[in-house]
Amino acid sequence: MESFGKRAPLYHRYSLVQNWAREGLSRWVRGRVLDLGAGSAGLCRVVGVQFYLGVDSSPEMARLNRCPVVVANFDQFPILEVVKRYQITQIVSFSALHWSKNLEGLFQRIGQSGREYLLLLFTGESFQELHRRLGITSPLPREREILEWAEKGLPNLHSASLSYTLHFPSPRELFRYLRGSGVSGGVRVPIPKLWALRRDSPLPLQSRLLLLSSNPAPVHWFRQFAPGIESFWRGR
Repeated sequence: MESFGKRAPLYHRYSLVQNWAREGLSRWVRGRVLDLGAGSAGLCRVVGVQFYLGVDSSPEMARLNRCPVVVANFDQFPILEVVKRYQITQIVSFSALHWSKNLEGLFQRIGQSGREYLLLLFTGESFQELHRRLGITSPLPREREILEWAEKGLPNLHSASLSYTLHFPSPRELFRYLRGSGVSGGVRVPIPKLWALRRDSPLPLQSRLLLLSSNPAPVHWFRQFAPGIESFWRGR
């Protein structure tokens, strides 16, 4: 998670798609909320939220967040204990859980809590062409794998996925996005290949998002989301 700490002040500026998705899905955030991977923009001010506790591994992100945030790794965070202690009614996460080192176990703990959940993740299908050009493999699990774990661990599962493509006017803008948005996750890239990519025409970035929810309503909304992402990005 080191890259998120280094780029915390830039994250909200460059993570436009993640922010837009979170804002759209926030209408289904309600009650007493536990937010895993809270980032810099908390949800405590969302209408309908009665209590909020965020969790983020980056102290820099936690300081930027205006809501209560505990600095902790969500893989080791005592979810079941906290759910019971604070009478949590909903567990949410937006664009964070794909970095888990044990996503299958994390889903099991969320499922064992018996609470509502709303989870948005990137999948390993994201940035495939970029990874191929750089000669690296995605650090993220693929969609099929995530769904297999979710089906085992999460009750009342509803899911939907979508793909979208972002275009950049120059290689410099592409690299600014990769560095500022945190999507690189600190993956090390061979320097010669990095410089070769900077000299080439900018690649379009193809990403894939997966939504997991105990409530079918946000899933129905999410399925209509893809065309809006690309229009939103062009007009930013």
